[in-house]
Amino acid sequence: MIGNGPADFSTCTVDLETTQTDFDIRYGMRRLQPPGTMVVPLPPETIVPLCAPALINGDHPIRKTRDLAFHTLIHGEVCLVGWRELIRRHRTVKLDISRGLLFDRSFMAISAAVDGLDVCL
Repeated sequence: MIGNGPADFSTCTVDLETTQTDFDIRYGMRRLQPPGTMVVPLPPETIVPLCAPALINGDHPIRKTRDLAFHTLIHGEVCLVGWRELIRRHRTVKLDISRGLLFDRSFMAISAAVDGLDVCL
């Protein structure tokens, strides 16, 4: 709630009809939102592999998508675009997306990549 109370930054969906909430920022496709919800899209986002700077030029430098095959994939469980989508876009790249580290929040996956655990989206 903004204005009359503290902001709620939970990941739970807010029922805008039954609570005193002014708005809810949701990540997802328009068709998945409840009927009657006004949807204002945010600007498009660019999804790219992320890693600690030391990994870019490490033992297996990352220059092309195929170079990711030499790295541990870090998965974020709650995301719309994951490694499966990346290999759909780059059909010639062979990645074993069943391997790697799994985090239930994307910020945790990003933190793991920044800390040098390897590569996330």
